[in-house]
Amino acid sequence: MTQSTVTRRTVLAAAGAGLATAAALKGHPVHAQDADPQVALVTGCSSGFGRLSAIELARAGFRTFASMRGTNGTNAEAADTLAALADSEDLPLTVLDLDVRDSDSVTAGIRTAEAAGPLSVVVNNAGYILAGSIELHEETDVRSQFDTNLFGYHRLVRAALPGMRARGEGLVVQVSSGLGRIVFPTQGWYVATKFAIEGMSEALAYELAPFGVEVCIVQPTQYPTRFLANGRRYFEELATRIDDERRTAYEQQIGMTRFGLQDSEGPDPRDVAVAIRDLARMDAGTRPLRRIVSPEPEGLERINGGLAAAQDAVFADTPFAAWRADVTD
Repeated sequence: MTQSTVTRRTVLAAAGAGLATAAALKGHPVHAQDADPQVALVTGCSSGFGRLSAIELARAGFRTFASMRGTNGTNAEAADTLAALADSEDLPLTVLDLDVRDSDSVTAGIRTAEAAGPLSVVVNNAGYILAGSIELHEETDVRSQFDTNLFGYHRLVRAALPGMRARGEGLVVQVSSGLGRIVFPTQGWYVATKFAIEGMSEALAYELAPFGVEVCIVQPTQYPTRFLANGRRYFEELATRIDDERRTAYEQQIGMTRFGLQDSEGPDPRDVAVAIRDLARMDAGTRPLRRIVSPEPEGLERINGGLAAAQDAVFADTPFAAWRADVTD
């Protein structure tokens, strides 16, 4: 079978990989008896969806690398707590120091995971919200938001894909948001990164179809995690730097931003982790391009359906039509 005819719906086999040890790990070490597990790597595991997803994958039997930056610094407590949980439940989970803003750190993290076995699943989750009206943010703020939320996703997939392509299998999970489809004022830069993730990830899904590698975009709506608390911290730091003219002009919107970042009751964030776990366990060729995770999915379903129909029309009678069909249920 030639590369041009190999798709994610026809390639189901995977090759083995070697074993090595690595530094900067907390939790279960890499052992020789783990030479051929299914290996998963998740980013942004200090809290929220990342932490929960790593736990769910490990409980499902994946040899899981739960990555975060600052495991010996800012996130040391989160790293130690997660490693202790892995030990208490005897989970195949290792906490890995990885900074998605640093290409060398990402490459080293991927190599560590690959040393434990074929890397079957990577979950791009690391990110944060840069709230506030568009004009209030300086260029450095915006660059930092994109560097983590978008370019961090690119760094991870670029490091992971050579191994997946060589084996003709693998799953890339891109954690997006309902705000990758719907716009909210005072959250415009975060929305921009999630819109970019949606577009980049769908294009990636088409491009990887000939190689047998799948991409799934997970679209959560608002869930109660530390995400908003972190967003409040970033916004209050920004608020100290707003000049007087803009502070006066945007006084109402500054108040709206603070209101929008308040904690509220919501559905169980484990729903997102379970959805990611279930995608990882599905047979190759049966996974959807997008998976909404929400107690009220109807709005996103309408948007996704309308855009899918438009995409079908754009690709009709083009060489991309087969790729389109291959990543759409």
